[in-house]
Amino acid sequence: MLWTPSTSAVTVLVVFSAVSTFLLLPADTASSWTQALHNKYYAPATPKNYVVLPVTESTPAFCRVLFSLLVNDFKAPILLNWGRVDGGNHYSKITALNTWLSAYSGHKDDNILYLDGHDVLAQLPSRAFFQQYTTHPQWPGLLAGAQKVCWPGPISHRRCADLPESPLDPRMYGDLTDIPQGANISVAHKGDDPRSSFANASSLEYGRLETLRPRFLNSGTIIGKRSDYKKVYTAATTLAEAVTEHRLKVTTVGSDQEILGFVNMAFANSSTAPLVQPEGHLRLFQIMKNAYKDVVFESLASIGQQLPREQWQALQDFGAHDSLQQQVAWNHMAKTVPTFIHFPGPKEPMEYYWSQMWWMQENSNGTRRAYDTFVKRMYKRRDREDGYGAQLPDGTWLSYAELCPVSENGYSA
Repeated sequence: MLWTPSTSAVTVLVVFSAVSTFLLLPADTASSWTQALHNKYYAPATPKNYVVLPVTESTPAFCRVLFSLLVNDFKAPILLNWGRVDGGNHYSKITALNTWLSAYSGHKDDNILYLDGHDVLAQLPSRAFFQQYTTHPQWPGLLAGAQKVCWPGPISHRRCADLPESPLDPRMYGDLTDIPQGANISVAHKGDDPRSSFANASSLEYGRLETLRPRFLNSGTIIGKRSDYKKVYTAATTLAEAVTEHRLKVTTVGSDQEILGFVNMAFANSSTAPLVQPEGHLRLFQIMKNAYKDVVFESLASIGQQLPREQWQALQDFGAHDSLQQQVAWNHMAKTVPTFIHFPGPKEPMEYYWSQMWWMQENSNGTRRAYDTFVKRMYKRRDREDGYGAQLPDGTWLSYAELCPVSENGYSA
């Protein structure tokens, strides 16, 4: 009877042979094999883009936010705090995002776009947005919306006073630029700077709000890499817990904006920018509070040559919106077209801006071709593969039709 080696013995011989062969290879060849194996099985995946919304329930305003994202080709968002009764306070925006960041094993360079879920409208394609983000003068780092006032105040607090000056034209509003209310405006015509008598920064909180250049943090719109979010929101969660436990005194309990300001202070370094930078160039985000006179609708074709060169190059790929004749909301004072328009405070103005967006424009026959076509498609195609909807952190898929059902008054958005 012939001896037959067992399966395990054959396996040992094969492995031994392979290892021996590997060890006898030239060093450079062995190294390349090792690197190839590492890249195949252990290297991080390619970075991805995520959109995340902290929102507890569906409302007509939420449906408009979601519609504006999907019609502009943004990835279906992830909904944090969905269905939570206690998920509406602003500290939950911090803790929920920190929990999600800790739970998913993404690439450190994943781009995460974090938006308020009821008052932010997208108006440009996602590809234009991310192209502008990666070529932004303030990139990399977390970039947040920039507003004209510091809230919660006072402006003399380091959370506000230590933020960089606006990069916009220092005479953006002529003689009135950044001048506090109560200044003797007439002296400007005598060649004097009326700002000189207002050296005390705290006086600016009573300023002419409309003619201040935006430079203060607004936490309703933020974009950045996962690694930066992890650093900021881990610290922010610790601070929020300290406030809740009365170990840290703040101006306004529950303000995530104030907490992020404290995080900036905690990591302050004179040689680096704040961890969460207000996006003072206004190429990504437009905060509408105190800025309604700055923002008007024009066609891209008519304003293109007035835009920053990098932004104009990105926006010329506007073919998804039919043509450069489509109108957009642009800041005619800063000469920029932001992708996102944020409406903190009263929501009535959001109604008007929604009605003027490119997908709501009527054709010569009186129909809203873009809106009508897209909304019907979203109600018809409900599968995850179609991408028309949102998902929860556990992977549960919610189609747009489920989130925004048709009512007796018509579509939700």
